[in-house]
Amino acid sequence: MQPKSNSMQNGYFLIFRVEDNQDTSLIFEEVLSEIIGKYQVMSFCTGESCLNNLYHKPNLIILDFRLPGINGLETVKKIREVDSSIPVVLFTNSRDLQALQHIKSFGIDGIFTKDLEDIEQAGCYIRGIIDKRRKNRKALRDVFGKISSMLLV
Repeated sequence: MQPKSNSMQNGYFLIFRVEDNQDTSLIFEEVLSEIIGKYQVMSFCTGESCLNNLYHKPNLIILDFRLPGINGLETVKKIREVDSSIPVVLFTNSRDLQALQHIKSFGIDGIFTKDLEDIEQAGCYIRGIIDKRRKNRKALRDVFGKISSMLLV
């Protein structure tokens, strides 16, 4: 899927979903559509394919921890080298709290298990990220509008 424009210029939120399991991917999509509303998804099965498409400037990346090729953690490290401002939410089957804390220390914005209940919580968390980014974008437009009107006087 090719986005018409990058980010939220067309009113849609561009999400990269990186998941090699089709069933899990469909569950994510169902939960997201119920919670988020207007969004556009580009799906990838590997971290490498996600990295190769960062030029589309996603607003959010939802990433599986265990991926073929480079794993989710290595993918996050490389995403951060390119653009540290993109929120990244990681999903894992692990329930090892110590391991999850270690993973979170790599600059991941949220980490959730793949339990349905946790996926629904993640959907609400992601909704919060989207709302915050939309408000920031509106605030910037308002500031630029005021500056423009002052310059025209």
